[in-house]
Amino acid sequence: MGATASTKNTWLGIALTCAIASQPQPASADDATLSFAVLGDTPYFAWEALRLEQVVDALNREDLAFVLHVGDIKSGRDRCDDSLYLDRLRLLQRSRHALVLLPGDNDWTDCHRSNNGGFDPLERLDHLRRTFHPDGFSLGSKPIRLERQSEDAKFAPFRENMRWRTGPVLFAAVHVVGSGNNYSARPGAEYAARNRANLTWLAQAFELAAAPDVQALVIAIHGNPLLESALGSARRVGFDDFVRALEDRGQALGKPVLLIHGDTHRFRWDRPRPWLRRLESFGSPGVDWVHVSVHPGAAEFFSVEPHQ
Repeated sequence: MGATASTKNTWLGIALTCAIASQPQPASADDATLSFAVLGDTPYFAWEALRLEQVVDALNREDLAFVLHVGDIKSGRDRCDDSLYLDRLRLLQRSRHALVLLPGDNDWTDCHRSNNGGFDPLERLDHLRRTFHPDGFSLGSKPIRLERQSEDAKFAPFRENMRWRTGPVLFAAVHVVGSGNNYSARPGAEYAARNRANLTWLAQAFELAAAPDVQALVIAIHGNPLLESALGSARRVGFDDFVRALEDRGQALGKPVLLIHGDTHRFRWDRPRPWLRRLESFGSPGVDWVHVSVHPGAAEFFSVEPHQ
């Protein structure tokens, strides 16, 4: 979603469980010190790119397990040229921390627009996958190993659906974007295939999170899934399957669940369901970030500190 919206079945086998358990752990043995940064929906303008360089430099001075960018590395008006993506890649690679990037709707669904260059959105999505998700690691100077859904031949295209373990927390990135999650766009086959992949990936995340050594689950997406809107409403129909699965699985897990998203460009830290914490990151024109801390055993497992 552009800035104008608000200023704008199971995963069987021991092998997978072992793979998740062997993901890099934080350097400190004290899990209470685990923290990470969240930002998204930026940069949209040239001055925001300059400001984001400063933010990345500031993040480089922080003690973080990783940085999470929830998507939209360009505005809905910028051309979807290869050169722009390379510029953004160079900027994000300034991070001395591992950096995990999700796709946003501006990054591919909007590329058919004339002011975006009239590109084929599916070709641009494929380009994004090759550019920002080329292998089994994150971005950044100290990349972490990521498990990608594309390792399953049934879901070979979906490199951007990622999973990693840090300390007692399991993280899963799911490709859900703004602009209605591309539900009404042509061809409809894109949404249907990605939705199947997403629901499988989400179900696997909850199944893995049920392991005794996992204390909490974090789900990261780009699009605001409109949790406050009615099921089946025109605005939320593209998110309904995701939300329904999230609610069914989340209530049954019995552990802290944190949903992180961007898209509507306002900082939000709330509890939209009794069992669910939700963090929405800042977005253009705010080039800001949120510090998230993990507190195992505490009444509130997660805490946040917004940086503006």
